Amino acid sequence: MRGYFADELLLMLPLPDSGLRLRGEVLREHRGPLALAVAGEATRTEEIVLDLTGVRFLSHSALDFLALLARRLTPPQHLILRAHPALRLRTRITERGHDTIPTLRLEESKPPSVRGAEGVSPPSRGTLEHTQKTAVVLRDQ
Repeated sequence: MRGYFADELLLMLPLPDSGLRLRGEVLREHRGPLALAVAGEATRTEEIVLDLTGVRFLSHSALDFLALLARRLTPPQHLILRAHPALRLRTRITERGHDTIPTLRLEESKPPSVRGAEGVSPPSRGTLEHTQKTAVVLRDQ
């Protein structure tokens, strides 16, 4: 995925070299865009980075789906989840049995600043119930 995806809860942007930066909240409903993004990166690189440092909430179903995507990779390919400790991914990955997946790696980093790069806070949880859901997917041409 060399374009981007956005809806009321999640923004996915390509990283400069390879991988994706996610901001906001990642829910079960984001499985489609995540699958397309990881599949696109898998055609370009062995090290697929998902930068989750801008993610405030990652649902269990979204985490399970990322683990499923990692299981489908063929070594030496692997999925790297870069996240801040507040998401408790190391604990959650272990509790859910995903720590045995050889193609799934976790890199913990410092949490992002409170505001986004544009100086606008990402949407808060529950926005979806109060607004009509829309999504935008743009690809490079």
